[in-house]
Amino acid sequence: MTDPWTQSLLLDSVPTIDISGTLYREFLLDLNQNNSAEGRYLSLDALEIYQADAGNLTNHPTGLGTMIYEIGLDVTGASNWILLDATLNSGSGSGDMFAYIPNALFGDKDFVYLYSMFGVHNAANATFEEWAVRKVTSTSIVPVPAPGAILLGMLGLSVAGIKLRKYA
Repeated sequence: MTDPWTQSLLLDSVPTIDISGTLYREFLLDLNQNNSAEGRYLSLDALEIYQADAGNLTNHPTGLGTMIYEIGLDVTGASNWILLDATLNSGSGSGDMFAYIPNALFGDKDFVYLYSMFGVHNAANATFEEWAVRKVTSTSIVPVPAPGAILLGMLGLSVAGIKLRKYA
């Protein structure tokens, strides 16, 4: 029987993005969590990425090819996980998180599988979570500085300008 939740992606369909001179593969997560004070949080408790030569694999964890990336247990056996906040974006369908996986981890296999587990530390309370990739085009993915970085830079220049005017 084929697992309806397991789908492969061609590696070429996963966009790359240059962040400070390092190439990453970009994956997009849509949480579909309730947008309320009590229900906005969801834990991402496992994220594993596999590569394989075949696009029809379905058996996690042993049958998805070679694992190239994971969050989960660290070397001490402690659990690593990410607390996600659904109120930081405009709702279902808009995307709540980008996962940037170093491109150097990907080998020469054609297919990519992403496994994730949610809700161990903070439970899901709405519909299912959805992973996606943006369409790859020659100009589709351009890194933009974070708004906070721009604001801090402008604030720093303003303070420097005020100080210089006092001494002039």
